[in-house]
Amino acid sequence: MAVEFPYAAYDCQIDYMAKVIEALESGSNALLESPTGTGKTLCLLCASLAWLKSMEAKDDKEPEVEQLKWLGGG
Repeated sequence: MAVEFPYAAYDCQIDYMAKVIEALESGSNALLESPTGTGKTLCLLCASLAWLKSMEAKDDKEPEVEQLKWLGGG
């Protein structure tokens, strides 16, 4: 899947984005860590948006929205 990234990505950023996409594809959680200043937020956003675009391309119909239950008191 093509990921739009605004800079030349470092190897650690490519690995990070691949793990984000892998977790999204499998519907599982991911605990990802990387040193300060390695672009974690940008990698997460770019990978997530690329995955979302690919899912929208696969599904031409409007996505179903699950209703969320309020679990708080009151």
